[in-house]
Amino acid sequence: MGKMHSKSDKGLNKYGIRYIVRLYLSLVAMVFVFFLSAGRVNILRAWIFFVILFVSETIDVIILCIKFPDFLNNRGKEKNDVEAFDKVIRPMYNIIAFYGVIMVAGLDIGRFRWSTIDTNFIFPGVMLIGFADALTIWAILNNPYFESVVRIQKDRSQRIVTSGPYKYIRHPGYLGIILTHVGYPLIIGSLYAYLPTIIGIGLLVARTYLEDLTLQRELKGYVEYSQRVKYRLLPGVW
Repeated sequence: MGKMHSKSDKGLNKYGIRYIVRLYLSLVAMVFVFFLSAGRVNILRAWIFFVILFVSETIDVIILCIKFPDFLNNRGKEKNDVEAFDKVIRPMYNIIAFYGVIMVAGLDIGRFRWSTIDTNFIFPGVMLIGFADALTIWAILNNPYFESVVRIQKDRSQRIVTSGPYKYIRHPGYLGIILTHVGYPLIIGSLYAYLPTIIGIGLLVARTYLEDLTLQRELKGYVEYSQRVKYRLLPGVW
């Protein structure tokens, strides 16, 4: 079940606008954390990185505003039925995988110059993020229940989605996010940024495992779906 979304008649509402504003404010905060950690602003590679993030986010927002504004609207609403484990994992992941990575990268390439990644890796990093972003958007457009928190959406009569990338793996959105994190240090040029990146990815893998258990336990038909689509993140691996 599940299908590619077409443009919603409702359009963007105040919750969707709130989410978009938060999205760009988070990017501004990341810029601030990086350059504060770096101690200087004349780092061309960092500016390239943040411009790429801005362009990527803007493309995503435009696509979702046109094709699936209800996703943005739902993201802007507060949820009260979040699974207990996600109340712990999600904030830890956000702090480590975004602000932790940016802070370490700033300290590395701006102040102490512990490491460097050749500029030849910028293009592969951009390509990796582009692929990951496309995978995530593909998952979102096929899954009306795609959310930023782990919960069983009884208020929306949640059902199983088996179209698009969900034909091949059970959690394509997580795979897209993980690949995005792998690409960040390649663009910004900090090998040490992979230390918090690995921790953040570990938290995402744990979250994937726990979310999958929750869905098997509480969402009708998910056990059968998991028997048909055997892999959570990587076909043939896990």
